[in-house]
Amino acid sequence: FTSHDLCQAIDSDQLQVHYQPKVDIRTGLLRGMEVLARWTHPELGPIPPDQFVALAEKEHLIFDLTMQVLRKSLAQAATWRENGFQPKLAINLSPLLLGNPCIVPSIADMVANYGVQPSQVVLEITESAGVEHLGRAIAVLTRLRLQDFGLSLDDYGTGFSSMQQLAR
Repeated sequence: FTSHDLCQAIDSDQLQVHYQPKVDIRTGLLRGMEVLARWTHPELGPIPPDQFVALAEKEHLIFDLTMQVLRKSLAQAATWRENGFQPKLAINLSPLLLGNPCIVPSIADMVANYGVQPSQVVLEITESAGVEHLGRAIAVLTRLRLQDFGLSLDDYGTGFSSMQQLAR
């Protein structure tokens, strides 16, 4: 598959969102949902997320991909809320987006548009790529945290993170 295929999939809303429950082991209660992006190529079938996310990062499509996943998951959260169910949503965020000046207002505006509380959203920083400008990334993460978004590191130790980066 090519970047054109992925761009077309994003533009035509072909990406799907699946939800993996997060359960408190002590109580057995559902505490949240991990949001998982999935893509089924019309000719090649299912494309593994690590492959299409890596391509999205390489070809500067990661912002559009992330916004589509965020939009779909927030729309689902709004529907759940209407039925009395308000799980926290864990949504992956590429470290490459931490240098994008539009990322904080884009996320905050979309969350507000769907009537979801920022505290209901946990942004999981993936280790798929290294952070280029650590100071800028920390400033973005601080702004997100000040708006009450949860933050976490996704799959710590499998990619670019180090103990020094975790401490920062």
